[in-house]
Order: sequence, then structure tokens, then C-alpha cells
Amino acid sequence: MTLLARSFAAIACAFALAFNGSVRADEAPPSLGVTLAPQWDGEEVIALGVSMLITAPELDEGEALLRIPLMLVGTPTAALAADEFEAHDDFGALVLTAQDEDPDASGIYRRYLVGRPTAGDVRVSYAAPPREVDAQTRGGPLFDMRRQENGLIGAGVYFFAVPPGNAPWTITLDWDLSAMPEGARGVWSLGEGRQQTIAPANLLNFSFYAAGLLSSESEDGEGNFSIYWFEDPPFNVNALARQTRALYDYMARFFDDEGAPYRIFIRYNVHPGGGGTALARSFMVGYDPQGETTAGGMQQLLAHEMAHNWPRLSGGAHAETAWYTEGTAEFYSLVLLLRSGQMDLDGFISAINRRAANYYTNPHLALSNIEAGALFWSDPRAQRLPYGRGLLYLISVDAQLREATGGAVSLDDIVVGIFQAQRDGEAVGLEGWVERIGEHLGEQAQAGFDAMAAGETITPPGNAFAPCLRVVPAEFATFELGFDDFRLGQVTSLDEASAAYEAGAREGDIIHAMTPPLRVARDDPEAAITLDLERDGERFEISFDPRGESLPGWKWERVEGVDESACGI
Repeated sequence: MTLLARSFAAIACAFALAFNGSVRADEAPPSLGVTLAPQWDGEEVIALGVSMLITAPELDEGEALLRIPLMLVGTPTAALAADEFEAHDDFGALVLTAQDEDPDASGIYRRYLVGRPTAGDVRVSYAAPPREVDAQTRGGPLFDMRRQENGLIGAGVYFFAVPPGNAPWTITLDWDLSAMPEGARGVWSLGEGRQQTIAPANLLNFSFYAAGLLSSESEDGEGNFSIYWFEDPPFNVNALARQTRALYDYMARFFDDEGAPYRIFIRYNVHPGGGGTALARSFMVGYDPQGETTAGGMQQLLAHEMAHNWPRLSGGAHAETAWYTEGTAEFYSLVLLLRSGQMDLDGFISAINRRAANYYTNPHLALSNIEAGALFWSDPRAQRLPYGRGLLYLISVDAQLREATGGAVSLDDIVVGIFQAQRDGEAVGLEGWVERIGEHLGEQAQAGFDAMAAGETITPPGNAFAPCLRVVPAEFATFELGFDDFRLGQVTSLDEASAAYEAGAREGDIIHAMTPPLRVARDDPEAAITLDLERDGERFEISFDPRGESLPGWKWERVEGVDESACGI
């Protein structure tokens, strides 16, 4: 999995409704008790047992007791059949029937309907096996549940069937680790061991879980920030944890949200590719046998995903607001890395220019936000567009605000102000965004927003990141791998017009190695790619240049003679 996987993070965050609503103390939401029990056969986890006590759902015949995804943004789930559930209420056994919903833009859901009216509380139990994966498994969002050495790890969307709807519940989650080896731990996105919160039931779907012989930093998992892993990864995870904790604290102070919980889960992929996915107050990152994660490395990946905790717009379709969700995560992951001292100015320039290159060479550059959104789940290049478009637009707005107010107002004031208003219960959407910047930019605010949303190419103002940096014209070479870059263990969806095909790659070839790794090849305009392939039992190598035509754009360069302390970024 490459940078593409990150385009799903904001989708998942949008589904996770916890921590954003309020419940009156006298409303007493009904209880939803959950116990998770990993099943161990002496060598590995073979299934995850789930038991639920649903307080008085009061359902009529044919109404849905539970709901689960079958497929979510291209990632399969446990897809449980109705007869895999045992359900009982005060009158005895409940027979459930499955009803699949019509597919939507994100995937397919299944409802489990009761065969008669329910009486009193309902108890439900079932077991879900981990997903079987191998070197040819296609990458994607880290939604599935997988075995790891001495445990399992994954997201709730894979195995959790929960009561439908957005009504709040008093959720209590426990672990039964009696079948696991001594020393096993159970962790949810909200914390380790028994946890309780008030939230919609789908928080259980859009959270991460890990159980087994886990390592962590902090060592005991206490506090509001922890990182968990099984096998020791091929990088210094303790140093990464210290750096990430410092950055998270810095970000939380910036958004005036100190003390909010956050947990990071790290898992090993047997297939090539890394990447990650953000869910409720948590993030999971994957690494492959070579230790690869994603373009920009682990630090920038984690910074981007942590930034997703705060900026978002209320309402609107994902296609209409993805520029803000992804653009602010791109902007503040890099700006706050720089301000906190975890990235130097040269690294910042390199990171910004890499993102500018991805934007200006995107073949869907001229599509509107709505048009690009219609392609999100079929074309990964459309998924990338909100990252660069949002970033370049926000950089432009920041420069315009600073110029219009003599430096008194910046993008920081607008974005933090929106977050704080939403935390106080105000809904701030696209109109609210334009209104807030319009207080300083006048009619330019609406015109600039409309141009961005319509797909007009963004030219950043010359004073963007001045006086330390300046904007200059640039030429960027396009990059086309030529086949599906979610499945780097096998050549699939091969473009017969590509350089990879011309060099000898064919549909179905097994990929034993790619040199250099994909993230390195994307960043190096001089790099050729060598593939170690297998076809019909024979191994051979091919090499090709993945760079195509050069396209015009803009980039940043350092202004000589300006001290870094004067940058004001």
C-alpha cells in the first residue's frame, strides 16, 4: 500500500462519531455491553469471539437488530451469515435473517433482521476468523483483522455487527483473555482493558483493536498516548514513539485540545506496501518485509493522520469537503513538524514540492470536486487529488489572509476557530468556511473557493511562505507505474500502453521484488524501476523508466540571505 491508502483516512474519521456530540446527563443512554474473547489453538488466534448485551431494543418483526459492512472501500470483511449468530431475549431464541443493502459509494452493508418482536434485553454471540492474506493480497485501508505473531490486530468494521443508527449508547467494552498466552493484553482505540464511553454503536466499527503479547510505549499503556506493536519492526519504534508523542502534544496544544487520547497501532504486512488508516482517536500503520511504509516516511505519515483529529467541515458530501479534510492534514502535518523542530526547512521545502508535483501531474487536475469524487473508488489518481488541491488552495488562502490583514490573521486563526466552534456545538460547513475567510478577503473569498471547487489549476501567490521562500515556475515529470499500485506482489490491471508492458511485464506476473521501492522511485526523477518477476515458474527481470511527459507547475525555493528565524511559516 502506498500514499493511496491515506486517502481513506478521512472517510473513516467521518464515520466515527464519538467525541463530537454531547449527551445530557438526565437522558441516560441505554447500555451496550461488549466482551471480546480471542480464541487460541495453542499456536495462533483462530477467531475473535464477540458477546453483546443490548438493553431493551424493542424491535418489531422484520426490524434490524444488527448491521455490518460486507465490503468497505474495496476491503472485504468477515461477511458473517445470519446463522453464525446466536441471539436470545426474555422469550428465548431469536432467529435472524440477513438482508443486504444496496451498494453505496463506500461499500455494501448487511442487516440482520429479527423474526419476531423482541422482549427485554437481547444477548448476541458469534465468532469471526481473521482474514487470510499472502504476498499477493491487494493493499488498501487497514480495515481487516489479521493474525500477527502471538495475537491479532485490525479494525471493528471487519468483525463488529452493531445496532444500526446514530443514537448514543453507554458502551462498555471488556476483554476475556483467558484462552490467550500468559501476559496477553487487549487494547481498543479508547484504551487498554475495560473501557466505557457514550457514543453511537458504530464507534465500535470505526475503531482499532489488538490482542495478544503486545509491546507498547508507554510500557504499561497508561496515559493519553500509546503506541502498540507485536513483532519488532525494522525501525526504531521507541524513538518513533517519543518523536510522535512530542508532535502529538504540540498539535494538541495548537488546537487547544490538550489531554485528548490518541493511540497508534503498528502491524506487519506479508505483502509489499505500507501505509495507514485513521479511525476514532487512533491510527494504524502497516509496514512490509522491507520496512516500507509510505512516501515521505513514517514521520510524515503519522503527522498527517494525527492532524485528522481536528480540522473538518460539518455536513456536505465527502467529495465536496475532502479538499479541506485532506488539505488541512497535509498543511498542518508539515507546518507543525517544522514549527515543532522535528523537520528542518530543507525537509519542509522538499515535502511541499513533492506534493506540488503530485498535484500538477495528476491526470484529473481539471475535474471538479464533485467529478473527482465520483471516481474515488475506481481510480486511485482521483483519490490523490484532494490532497494536493486542498494543500495548494490553503497555502494560497493563508498568503491572502496575511497580506489582507497585515499579518494579523492567518490560516491558523480560521482553522482553529472552526474547530473550536464545532467543539462548542456549532455546525460549520462550506458556507461557514467562505464566510469566515470572506470577513478578511471580501468577494475574493467566494471567487477563489468556486475556482478551486470547479477544478481550475491553482497558482500559489508569489508571497506564499514569504519572505523565507519564493514561488517559481517548474516542470514536473509524470509518474505511471503501469499497473495496480495497491497490489505490489502481482502485476494486475496492467496498462498495455505503459513502459512496464513495453519492458515485458504481463498481467498476472508474480512480483518477487521491486527496486528501488515504489516510494523511492516516486520521489527520484532519475530512478528506473527493476522488477524481479515470475511467470509459469520462470524468474526473470525487467527494467523500465516510469517517467513520462513533463508538465508545468509551481514550486518553492529558498530566498538567499533571509535568516530562517524570519520565515514566519
